[in-house]
Amino acid sequence: MKRLFAGAAAALVAATGALTANAGAANATSADWAWPGQEFLVDIGDNGTKSCSVGYPGTDNAGNRYFITAGHCFRTDSGRHYIHRDGTALDVYSPRDESTSIGWERLHTIPSGTHYLDISVVQMRPGKKVGGYGWTSIPARESASRVGDTACAVGQNHKRSTCGKVTAVGVATSIRGYDRDSITNRATYCSYPGDSGGAVYNSSGVLGIVSSGPSNACNDAYVPISLALISIRQSIPSFRLY
Repeated sequence: MKRLFAGAAAALVAATGALTANAGAANATSADWAWPGQEFLVDIGDNGTKSCSVGYPGTDNAGNRYFITAGHCFRTDSGRHYIHRDGTALDVYSPRDESTSIGWERLHTIPSGTHYLDISVVQMRPGKKVGGYGWTSIPARESASRVGDTACAVGQNHKRSTCGKVTAVGVATSIRGYDRDSITNRATYCSYPGDSGGAVYNSSGVLGIVSSGPSNACNDAYVPISLALISIRQSIPSFRLY
């Protein structure tokens, strides 16, 4: 496992387990292993798991399969990174089968100076998929956020995407229990426990990854996708949204 340095409406399609969002289906994700908003579980040791949501799938020139999610999904409430006793990377499971690992945490950020970038990258094991309901029609392209833009979020707690407006960009956001701030954008969509790591998007594309924001569930924070990709490409230069 490598570490990185941090410097709207939806319709349910029960037959496939897919949720489609009105965000430009012609440029939807081509991934079949992980869809934005799907629930996954992190093995945190001592027979415990932590539930979070898929942000956005990605790949590289070697054909490896990934998804981006929130970094705090792999950390304690005080910000300490969970570590297996044998030193191996943290395993990820589908809620449908908690006995077979579908992937592992390939990359995570470590605090730099006074800030922390709240992202991690999961690499999928060959042939494995997350499973469950997710959103397939969010455009697989990076988009910048501007104050006043629409911002929608998807996560495991939603049968429909929830939308609001971007209220701030590039601000320091405190994560409860952490001794460093996270650089985020803020918006008035709603998110709840378990939605961490989900995708934030609008009709232009992917805006970012749901982070741990203010206590008001409908005044939330998300990591800008541009910062996430810059950090990821330090270790996986050919990484791209898929």
